[in-house]
Amino acid sequence: MKKDLLALALAPVLGLAAIASADEASPGYTVTGNLTVASDYRFRGLSQTFGEGLDAGPAIQGGIDYASASGFYLGNWDSTLSGVQYPNGSSLEMDFYGGYRLTAGDTTWDFGTIYYYYPGSEYTDLASATGGTSSATIKEWEVYVSGTWKWLSAKYYYGVTDYFGYKEDVVAALCNPDGACTPLARNGDTKGTQYFTVSANDAVNDRLTLNASLGYTWVTNYDDLDYLDYRVGAAWTVGGWSLGAAVVGTDADADYWYAGPNGSGDVKKIGEPTLVLSLGKTF
Repeated sequence: MKKDLLALALAPVLGLAAIASADEASPGYTVTGNLTVASDYRFRGLSQTFGEGLDAGPAIQGGIDYASASGFYLGNWDSTLSGVQYPNGSSLEMDFYGGYRLTAGDTTWDFGTIYYYYPGSEYTDLASATGGTSSATIKEWEVYVSGTWKWLSAKYYYGVTDYFGYKEDVVAALCNPDGACTPLARNGDTKGTQYFTVSANDAVNDRLTLNASLGYTWVTNYDDLDYLDYRVGAAWTVGGWSLGAAVVGTDADADYWYAGPNGSGDVKKIGEPTLVLSLGKTF
């Protein structure tokens, strides 16, 4: 009888202890990190990683993500990139993002914003419309919305700032010196540039995943800068590591989507198709 009374008296205490233990085991959020080495960093199909010789890669990339059980998240992702394409800076891209995810059945909605920061990078000595010179900081701020259903995803981005520093003076200076290029007429800024992409991921088994994506960029006020990008590849996972291989390319006009000239006067067509290899891990 005494044992029964003691157990009854201790039940609330033990119950609270169990709840506290469960709360400690499930803090209500997750923090994950990721690290990748890639043969080339391709952003929306365009090569971002090469040196003075204009040879591709490699890129070292990594990030950290915080996700609350309520659906809110924050993160940072960084990558090395080309000092030829992003001049006067530290050859580094830093992305900061946050948003909210909502899952209903097989569908997940994602609403967020992202800011792309390139420490110190800017275009300088640009000819202005008034006959003087100007400069432009390379940066980008976008808002986005996406939907994912099982293996299929779609995502839409809208640019709040000039598209990666492409103000009017920058666009007017675009003209690949390797070809018979006609400079684009001045037509205002590039705020409001849009990007839409559709992607598919098919898990063949526990280790092999096939993936493909198709995207399109609409540059505000400059139709000649619009282009299509694509990616077809696969990822093999073993021991927590993911080995990826993908063919990535675009139909971007090389007259305007290029990098250089470098110190030797060479120019790189950054939208041409290539094979990208990568090795990464999430922890």
